This record gives sequence, structure tokens and C-alpha cells, in this order.
Amino acid sequence: MKPDEIRKFGEQFRGRLEGWMLDDALSYIDHREPVLCLEILCDHLSDYDVPISFEEHEEAFRLGREWGLDLSAARSTYLHNLISTPSG
Repeated sequence: MKPDEIRKFGEQFRGRLEGWMLDDALSYIDHREPVLCLEILCDHLSDYDVPISFEEHEEAFRLGREWGLDLSAARSTYLHNLISTPSG
């Protein structure tokens, strides 16, 4: 488990989240708080209705499991509802 995995996950949202919000969340990695970073990222995605792909959703949960983040039922539902489907 490397904090850089969480940083890479977060960077995917550059342009979908306000830059200062993303930078603020990612700064927790530099302070040795990668779990808090992931938690804040997930909260920002939910709070600001940022569309995510199914793969990003799965990555959030994989990282959460690996780092011991309890992604509660409520947070799980919010993230699931953000999954966007490609328009055809």
C-alpha cells in the first residue's frame, strides 16, 4: 500500500473538482494522513455531485478496503449514485 496510489486516484478528478479542494485533500498525504485524504476526496465527490466512472467507484472502494477506511452505507450510496454512464 503506497500513498501515491491515493494521490494518483485523486489526480483523476483534476478538472472535475475545484483545484483548491483537490490540492487541499491531497495535501494530507504529505502530512502522512492518506486515509484522511481518501475520506475527504470521497466526501468532496459526493458533496459536489462529481460524476465518476464505474472504474473510479471501484478504485475508491478498493483503496478504502486496503487502507482500512470504513466506507459507510451512506457514503457508499452517494458514491454509487455518482456513477455516470457514457452517452451514446
